Amino acid sequence: MENEKSGEYQIEKQQLQDSALSFDFLRARGLELVQAYAGHQWTDYNLHDPGVTILEHLCFALTDLAYRTGFSVEDILTEADGRIDPDKNLFYDKKRILTGKPVLPVDFRKLVIDNVPEVHNIWIDALEEADQVDGVKGLYKVSIQPDTQLFEKNRNQWTAEQEQAYWDTIVKKVSVLLCSSRSLGEDFDSFTLLKPLPFEIEAEVVLERHQLREEVLADIYDQLIKAIIPPIHFYTEQQLLDEGKRVEEIYTGPALRHGFIKETELVDRVSVIDPSDLMQIILGVTGVKYVKRLVVRAGDELYEHKNLVVPEGFFPWFMFNHDEPAITLFTESYESPIKTNIFKGLFHKKSDLARRKFIEGIGKSNSIGINGSYRNIGNYYSIQHLFPPLYRLNASEIENPQKRKSDDDAEALASAAKVKQLKAYLSLFEQLMANYLAQLDNIKNLFTAEINEAGFEHTYFPGHIYDVPGLGNILSGFMQPDKYLIDADWEAFMEKPDNAYLQFLKNATETRETFERRKKKVLDHLLSRFNINLLKYPQQIYGQMYGADQPENELESELQWKARILKQLVDILGNRNQAFDYTDSISKRRSGFETMMEALLYLPEQGSVKISSAYEQNLSGISMVRNNAYQSYPEGKTVVYEVYWEEERLEMLIAESRLEQLLEKNGEPSATAFDHGLTITRQGLSFLKAGIDRKNFRIGPEINGQGYLVLYRPPRKRQWSRIGVFETREKALDILNEFITNLKQVSVHSEGFHVVEHVLLRPLLTKPVFGFQVLDEKGLVLLQQDHWMTYEERSQALQQIQLLISASDQTDRADITASLEGICQINLSQDPLFTWMVTPDTLVTAYREQADHFIRKISHTFRSLNHMEQGRYPLIQKMIMGKTAADLREDFYAFRVSVVLPAWPARFQDTSFREFTESLFAEHAPAHLKLRFLWLNPDRFRAFETVYFDWIDAIREGRDTQRCAELSEQLTTVLLAK
Repeated sequence: MENEKSGEYQIEKQQLQDSALSFDFLRARGLELVQAYAGHQWTDYNLHDPGVTILEHLCFALTDLAYRTGFSVEDILTEADGRIDPDKNLFYDKKRILTGKPVLPVDFRKLVIDNVPEVHNIWIDALEEADQVDGVKGLYKVSIQPDTQLFEKNRNQWTAEQEQAYWDTIVKKVSVLLCSSRSLGEDFDSFTLLKPLPFEIEAEVVLERHQLREEVLADIYDQLIKAIIPPIHFYTEQQLLDEGKRVEEIYTGPALRHGFIKETELVDRVSVIDPSDLMQIILGVTGVKYVKRLVVRAGDELYEHKNLVVPEGFFPWFMFNHDEPAITLFTESYESPIKTNIFKGLFHKKSDLARRKFIEGIGKSNSIGINGSYRNIGNYYSIQHLFPPLYRLNASEIENPQKRKSDDDAEALASAAKVKQLKAYLSLFEQLMANYLAQLDNIKNLFTAEINEAGFEHTYFPGHIYDVPGLGNILSGFMQPDKYLIDADWEAFMEKPDNAYLQFLKNATETRETFERRKKKVLDHLLSRFNINLLKYPQQIYGQMYGADQPENELESELQWKARILKQLVDILGNRNQAFDYTDSISKRRSGFETMMEALLYLPEQGSVKISSAYEQNLSGISMVRNNAYQSYPEGKTVVYEVYWEEERLEMLIAESRLEQLLEKNGEPSATAFDHGLTITRQGLSFLKAGIDRKNFRIGPEINGQGYLVLYRPPRKRQWSRIGVFETREKALDILNEFITNLKQVSVHSEGFHVVEHVLLRPLLTKPVFGFQVLDEKGLVLLQQDHWMTYEERSQALQQIQLLISASDQTDRADITASLEGICQINLSQDPLFTWMVTPDTLVTAYREQADHFIRKISHTFRSLNHMEQGRYPLIQKMIMGKTAADLREDFYAFRVSVVLPAWPARFQDTSFREFTESLFAEHAPAHLKLRFLWLNPDRFRAFETVYFDWIDAIREGRDTQRCAELSEQLTTVLLAK
């Protein structure tokens, strides 16, 4: 019932009499089995029978195994040092696994408030124009409200320069924090530090009788301050649980260091001070009867019946004199004086309670919250200690083989042999039970991502039975004929971790193939815990292309891949939407999204490197010439010569003059000059894929019988080309294998990608490069901007056009055209191939008869815009002025990302792998992003990287620099190149 009340349910363990914990049940069941299988020979089951004695001891041992199996999971997982290793068992604290990088504006607000104590509150708003037309998307403007209490402490001691430096430091901290945590395809455009707008409140308040005046006044000021500058508090997990919050709700968002923040306290910015609202707040204070008068004073202005509007860039700052409060208290019609010392003490007490307090240590705990007791489960105690002395199984000393041979007592020798026989017979059962306990004890080492490390190279864990008395006397790996052994030798044998006995157990219980097969299942299970379905295809095709000569390593590579992902699980899941940190000029780490995609595509963790440079460096070690040495005979022509190698007919291309040299002359074969390496004609990029396939090469004897030829044939070709001749077949094979290995390395080191967020390529919004076009229902340009504008000017121009057009029925044509002058130009052409732009004034003056028609058409088009689906004509098309290229549609910067990949690596040439790669990117990228894939050849990729890495350096130096603007334009041109 208690569990039902708490909302938790458990499956109760059913305690059965017929279980492994019941000795009587095991004994009875054992006798049943004995009767069933050996009843025709063994009929005496009384207590004096040795077989029954052995059965009873085995049943007793099984109850111990069952008892240890019933230990709690916590106890089973506890190490010898008394702790549970959370990393090894992939047990993650809820703060690590449930939290993640900030995604929503409210997440970023929490992050800043938690990390920058100088900030009282912050607001992050999407930068959108009123028309909602596609343009720059994913931009945010940040408004920062500083904590005035921290500022007031030092205000009187600072110079003007120190004060400005203080404000600049706050903005710098916030910008670095936000830009380093931003989401993919988004950015923060502007940071505004709000300035305080000081004002006072003058009021006359009538109290109820018998009220403590100082306390009521302190309550009034406290409530007014909370309404004008809403406080934000940190809470503990238990406080939120007590309020009914679920754990997953509490840990949603970024991991905070000083506590949890309620989203309900992150209210909108106060932009209006309404005296009537302030009056209602005062009336809500206990002890207040009514308010006679209330006035808001800001500078020389009084606001009694009108609102105080807080200008853009300011926040309301309620100021009052603690010694002479401007709120006067009355009891009925008489003013009630207050004792200022009492008032200030009460007010400061309330202020301290409302002030944000960091909860120390809440962000430092990595405990998983589970503990157990170490039970030493794997320690096996031999049942042979329990047998009666009559069985002589308790002797533990090591026998002397020489003494045993000199013993003439045949009866004693026979008796000792029987004891050993029984000991060996019992040891078979004991080894099984010891293995069971070892497996149970190593559950903690089974369900782990560790591979090929001490203690983690098994899925079956054998246990030793050193506790069996005199075990050394029956172990062939220890006993050696004609050698004198003592107890010290046995002790030394047991201390060796790789003695013959333990090696036999390891080899007998699990082969390498069995380990890899079972470990794969374990890793798949661990991945499924976190709802990760890891597609094997990238690793599989990697092995087929680059590891075809070592197929036995394919499964091991898969294990290493899955283990790598499990070890990085928290970072991969928590940072999967994170963009790269362009404020970090030192580490130059990849973004969280790029790191995740590298892992999923089975790519090496190489960081931000130049792929084109890696390609050129690895390619330089391979001999590639423009003309084949075996075909470069200008005086002769190339012929086809047929050879038959291993029952295969091959058409070999060879220069006619070279063929004549190889054929016999005067009865003697011509001498052959052997090569030191392969020489191949200049090939296309497809050779990087075809050249690593052993099926495209052949090795056979030279025409004259001296040496061995290496031939190459591209796929879907008939003739084979000579690429080398060597003295022996083994030499030819070694050279070919080395060549293929080097060629594979070219592809392996060239694999990778770069992610370019278009929003980072945007021009500064203060630059006059923004324009627009209005397209009619046929997609023809109807009008466009008169001149290039700033982002804000363009927004105002579009609003002004829409206001004029909406009132065109009541406005004179001349007034409309006059108002449009200097804002836009009108296209008189009806031909989609060219435009004929005129100003509104020119339209009225020179083409008066067409003016009414165009005004009506413009009016109709703008009215239709409100009813058309996005992307359908008519529409407003926002433009960016192109300096090095044509003008660009502004939606190029709207949640767009380009993924640039090399087209030449062998795996990347595979069509199915390309399709898989693009679908995998689309699956794991944020749903609102539009991805564009560019598969570039080496020349285009080199040109891209030349600009890309310079642009990365420039953006780290600052987006507002001329160099960054120029490189952004160049990179945009490269991305748009056909």
